[in-house]
Amino acid sequence: MSNIMELFFKDSRNHINLLVNSIIQFKKNPHDKSIIEDAFRAVHSIKTEASYLQLEDISMLSHEIESELDFLRTSEIEFSKQKYDDLVETTELLQEMIEMAREEALAGADAEVEAETETETETETESSDSLPDVVLEKEITPEEEPKPEEESEPKQEPALKEEPEPDKKPEPE
Repeated sequence: MSNIMELFFKDSRNHINLLVNSIIQFKKNPHDKSIIEDAFRAVHSIKTEASYLQLEDISMLSHEIESELDFLRTSEIEFSKQKYDDLVETTELLQEMIEMAREEALAGADAEVEAETETETETETESSDSLPDVVLEKEITPEEEPKPEEESEPKQEPALKEEPEPDKKPEPE
């Protein structure tokens, strides 16, 4: 898994925690719009990062939550129990989707490492298969090793008789 993906999953946990805590706080104090601002920024960060990483389902659900929070922060509508329950439910779903994406990324990283290992093993096998087979007919022991010739008088080659050239007649001796 890439470092950027790891960072996304780590940041997302923090953003989800902030989102959940903000929703709970807003239920207790529905007139404090700054609480919704915090929740909005958290889900906006998830949406932006997910979109960048091409995690489209996460990005789309984040956008839906973001739109609902934007509506709450800009309107004077009462924050009902139903709105609260809907936000909690979609936030839990978002959290599950992020966790599933994390597990898939980890599984993909494991599969990638496994594939690289198999490729390396295959390459090593192919390399060893392509080496010529060397067969020793007889193992040479130290007693059988050829001994260097003694440096005595150099051997003389036998004298060669000169053969007459074909055009010339042999000269009498």
